[in-house]
Amino acid sequence: RTPAFGCSDRDLAAYRLAGGRWSPWADPPEALGTDHPVTRALARLRDLARRVAPLPVDEAVEAVVDTLRLLQLAACTPRPRDAWRRLRHVTAAARSFAADAGVTLRDFVAWIELQADSGARVDEAVVAEPDDDAVRVFTIHGAKGLEFPIVALAGLASSRRPEPPRVLVSDAGVEVQLGYAPGNPRGRHRVRTAGYAQAAEAETKALAAEELRLWYVAATRARDHLVVACHHTTAPGAKNPSFAARLWQLAQHLEVPWAPIGPAADLAGTPAIVADPADRPVEAGVAERDAWWAARQAVVAPRAVRPVCSATKLGAADEPTSLPATVGPDPDDPETRPWRRGRAATARGRAVHAVLQSIDLATGDGLRAAAHAQAEAEAIPGEAARIAALADGARAAPTVQALITGRCWREVPLAVTVDGVLVEGYVDLLAEAADGSLVVVDFKTDGGIGRTVPAERLAPYRRQLAAYALALQAVTGRTVSRAVLVFARAEEPAVELEIDDLPAAIAEVRTLLADRFAAPGAAGVGPAGLEPATHGL
Repeated sequence: RTPAFGCSDRDLAAYRLAGGRWSPWADPPEALGTDHPVTRALARLRDLARRVAPLPVDEAVEAVVDTLRLLQLAACTPRPRDAWRRLRHVTAAARSFAADAGVTLRDFVAWIELQADSGARVDEAVVAEPDDDAVRVFTIHGAKGLEFPIVALAGLASSRRPEPPRVLVSDAGVEVQLGYAPGNPRGRHRVRTAGYAQAAEAETKALAAEELRLWYVAATRARDHLVVACHHTTAPGAKNPSFAARLWQLAQHLEVPWAPIGPAADLAGTPAIVADPADRPVEAGVAERDAWWAARQAVVAPRAVRPVCSATKLGAADEPTSLPATVGPDPDDPETRPWRRGRAATARGRAVHAVLQSIDLATGDGLRAAAHAQAEAEAIPGEAARIAALADGARAAPTVQALITGRCWREVPLAVTVDGVLVEGYVDLLAEAADGSLVVVDFKTDGGIGRTVPAERLAPYRRQLAAYALALQAVTGRTVSRAVLVFARAEEPAVELEIDDLPAAIAEVRTLLADRFAAPGAAGVGPAGLEPATHGL
């Protein structure tokens, strides 16, 4: 009955009356045909079960959420954010279950049902969706780790209980208090061990310090505005003043203008203060407001664009729509798993990169074992032989064999600020040439590339390698003299393509960064001069 399959109650009743069984493995009733909604739903469920069977529990749950479009379907509910929060909670629970050596999806469901049946409570502090226009009420402990634009603290007028606990543990041992204080209607007197008074004093100080830390946590949840009510009783000589009373005493020493609200007689000794009206700004008109808003936008707009870009996405910018589908991942390819996409677009591509990262590039020792291990890790065990052949072809490329005789590094993580934009990525193979310059090599498994490649087909890869070269020059101060693409082949030698006119490609990438990240109304990022590197290799 889940909306993920779109079966109405009428559809379900018709399926059952026709002799259908509630099992994705059972044959559907012939009378209803293959287009019946329940028949289609069970077939989809059967395919989904086969897909997630070899996956770990956490990846299986994420695959179900992604395949059934549960996040998108939640947008049709009255409170989609609540549904999103519940889905995030379930996927987080699956990750915790897998981390604790949970194995099967059946065990995970049983674990969830056990918690539900036993009424177990889960401490969960889920951040609200950023556009959720609602007031959220938390305990202080529940708000730990969260922040909000405006926070109002409530309950500050309450005081701690003056009576210490009956049993205390100190460095000297266990201290006990029995009975009641003198003057109690029962007339029974309190009996204490010798060290109880000293232990009670230390406990009271510790509780006061903990309470102060707790209120500090509450106050620091506010990003822009903190609203604190200082209303409290003013009983003379109170031994346990409330936090509101203590805060009010501190406020008397602040060097800001304060004034009471209303006549003093109406306050009855209860403090209620606001900023002095005499020091408030004069009410501004429409023209002043518009001028203020324009000045604010001039400051905010340049910071509204997130200045982070990966080299891979930069390479895909402005990619022609007429390019063959082999340039990017095929969403219908069973090897393409959206919940596991990394730098490489497909499971096979990731496996080939992982093998090239770990084997001996000169001899190929350990290649087949690594290929089998990576095929299992990517849940494509039948592709182990092809992964090994592709990795071996890339390893044996003449450029690779020539470079690995000198200083070289594999899978180099790179992050550097260039013209105010953080460019990041991974360089598959970075080598040092004889003249001290750097050489970048990038491995590809794109099967559609031949010995001769049209310029528009090579353009995305050209931008990607130029971005690597630009970032490397910024962080090392050394010239990148060559950038080579090595397209792996399983049954023939790898195809090597070198980026011609690399300095011109680097200049184009800098212009692209400036165009993409220049905020409206802000000065453009010029191509002159690299900023000091704030990140490194």
